[in-house]
Amino acid sequence: MKRTYTIFVLLFILTSVLFAEPELTGTPQELTGYLQDIPQTVRITGRAEKKIPADQAIIHINVTTEGRSMAGALAENQTLRTEITQTLLAAGLTTNQIQAAQFSSTPESGFFSDKVKKYTVENSMKATVTNEKKFRAVATLIDTHDEITYKKTDFELSTKKETKRLLLA
Repeated sequence: MKRTYTIFVLLFILTSVLFAEPELTGTPQELTGYLQDIPQTVRITGRAEKKIPADQAIIHINVTTEGRSMAGALAENQTLRTEITQTLLAAGLTTNQIQAAQFSSTPESGFFSDKVKKYTVENSMKATVTNEKKFRAVATLIDTHDEITYKKTDFELSTKKETKRLLLA
């Protein structure tokens, strides 16, 4: 028992020595001489946050058309996208607020043959709206055309760059 107690005391003393922190003592001149070779770097970090409600919504839609020929499906898709653009321009959107994005076409063949039965053309569009009237115009298009499907809506702040600059200042 005495031997175990001695071992624990020695282990405690050794661990205390191993985890000891160095202590600097001396006059200010001695400490200045010791610390002058250490790099003198000051790092200042900060964070600013300002909550501002979004003032515009980017509505993503898909325009999907089908046809027995590729040219027919493409023409129908183009006609529908032109109609969408004209409707949104009449609702007050500008050409910068209406964008056609991704495009894809897919041939669909028969179950037992490689012969193409129809072509599907899909085009993504984005409409940036700034008020409820314009939002309703896009929603009406989605509701009245089976070829138009809603994907998602992203809400953004139109003055994002200016707000970031003000926060950094």
